[in-house]
Amino acid sequence: MKILAAVDSFKGSISSSEINGIIAKELEIKNLEVIQKPLADGGEGTIDALIDSGVAEKIDCMVIGSLGEKIKSYYALMNNGTAVIEIAQICGLPMIPENKRNPMHTTTYGVGEAIIHAINHGSDNVVITLGGSATNDLGMGMLQALGVTITDESDQPVLLGAAALKDIAHIDFSTCFTAIQNISLSVITDVQNPLFGQNGATFIFGPQKGITPEDAVQVEEQIKRLCTITPILEKYQDTPGAGAAGGLGAACLALEAQIFDGADWFMETLQVKEAIRQADVVITGEGKLDSQTLSGKAPISIANYANNLNKPVIAIAGSIDSSLLTRFYESGISVCLSVIPGVQTLEQAMERSQVQNNISYISQQIATFLSWPKK
Repeated sequence: MKILAAVDSFKGSISSSEINGIIAKELEIKNLEVIQKPLADGGEGTIDALIDSGVAEKIDCMVIGSLGEKIKSYYALMNNGTAVIEIAQICGLPMIPENKRNPMHTTTYGVGEAIIHAINHGSDNVVITLGGSATNDLGMGMLQALGVTITDESDQPVLLGAAALKDIAHIDFSTCFTAIQNISLSVITDVQNPLFGQNGATFIFGPQKGITPEDAVQVEEQIKRLCTITPILEKYQDTPGAGAAGGLGAACLALEAQIFDGADWFMETLQVKEAIRQADVVITGEGKLDSQTLSGKAPISIANYANNLNKPVIAIAGSIDSSLLTRFYESGISVCLSVIPGVQTLEQAMERSQVQNNISYISQQIATFLSWPKK
């Protein structure tokens, strides 16, 4: 029997490659053949999965972090010369202490710096992954770093962060660095939200980043205003994915970026679909199986494809929303299994060594079942 292990990272705890390695170790003890494929969908862990798979190398760079400080970050340079920049490694929410999370003051400036670094490193094809940001600045920080002129009524440069959106009077894309105009730019995202509205960037994702209800209303009004005075932003305001990363999706579209579904892009890049076709059983999952999983996360994309090939899918997770089990099953998952064997606090469940033990535990159970004698 051939098993595919393709589990997304458990955010904040353990990488996709390490999870798959633990699963493979336990299953191989039972003489089961295991194919391992790192999994991601554009959020935290995407470039690590590319690097771990051997199709890319790690490139270090110094950029401005989300709070305006200089930080050491990195991106992935693929074997074909494509640079993949993960914003979660530059302005990601987990990088900020909870008491400092406030998208009114966080910036995407470092994303623009990373793009310039990749171009100077020789890449003419840049892919930006939009998951996991701590920002809601409409991508203005990134645009400033790329040479776009963003000024107030006195023609003075505006500050960084969503709080400064109210000061913007002019956005001039004609000053964007020529180097940016000469590359192929793409973005990958796991969300389809438009730029604004009740399902837009601010009201859907702002609260988890620390925005207050009062500030959310103000930011929403300013984003709408900036679209009315900037035709190129208005053009993309309703495009699915424009609201990703606090409106960074819209800013990238304004730079003529192509936008792709994160899970599909990753599955194609690492030939995950071919691995599904080869497997008899598929094991996938992520840290939490919940409503966001159903919105197009990698495990659901895996399950949909496997289901079309009549391949059984086992989904593992640290937390499972039991109210959504029927929908998970309708999406192609055969069974959902929690890796947690007993009562644990959230802190215990996310502690690295405990997660390793928990994944070993559930992998042993799966191995025992799959190797059960057939009559």
